[in-house]
Amino acid sequence: MQAADSLPRTIDEYIAGFPPSVRPILNKVRATIRRAAPRATEAIKYRLPTFMLHGNLVHFGAFKKHLGFYATPTGNAQFRTELAAYQGAKGSVQFPFDRPIPYGLITRMVRFRMEENTARAGAKQKPAATSAPKVKTTIRTVLHRGGSLWAKGPMRGKTMTGYWEWFRQDGTKLRSGHFAAGKQTGVWTTYDRQGKVHKVTDLKPRKKTPVRA
Repeated sequence: MQAADSLPRTIDEYIAGFPPSVRPILNKVRATIRRAAPRATEAIKYRLPTFMLHGNLVHFGAFKKHLGFYATPTGNAQFRTELAAYQGAKGSVQFPFDRPIPYGLITRMVRFRMEENTARAGAKQKPAATSAPKVKTTIRTVLHRGGSLWAKGPMRGKTMTGYWEWFRQDGTKLRSGHFAAGKQTGVWTTYDRQGKVHKVTDLKPRKKTPVRA
């Protein structure tokens, strides 16, 4: 066990503690997360490199035979099909060093977590209604004419809310983003047919300019 004064205090110190063969992988993971979440800040938490945006975003770390990536249980659940080929737990996944590291998948997972945290932070800023009746939230799916999935996401009553995804008729994802009270909010992402990010739009609320009398 490492002494307290020898524990890394920054991600640079963390990466420097690994063999030269591992450092390039860690540096590339770090750069990948930075590009996907440019507004996130770096920290060391749970002895792991951590990126933060409205709370913990993702963690990563090197082990003897694999890279550990931690995108929380919601992140793993969202990408469970793509993660099925890897070992992991409810909120973590192991990417073996003897196989190519899926940097594209890491990018998509980080963007999802960024959208999720941003939407959650926006919801917390709104005053809670004290007398509004409870409205049931359901998952709605919309199909193309041919029967393939076109869109899916939660509905609160008749209003779109939370994280939504749209798909092309061939099954590839077209775009994704969050709704709050029926309005687009947070980060919206458009994908090409290979699943790579094509465009990212950050729908920040515009500040109202005060009108001078």
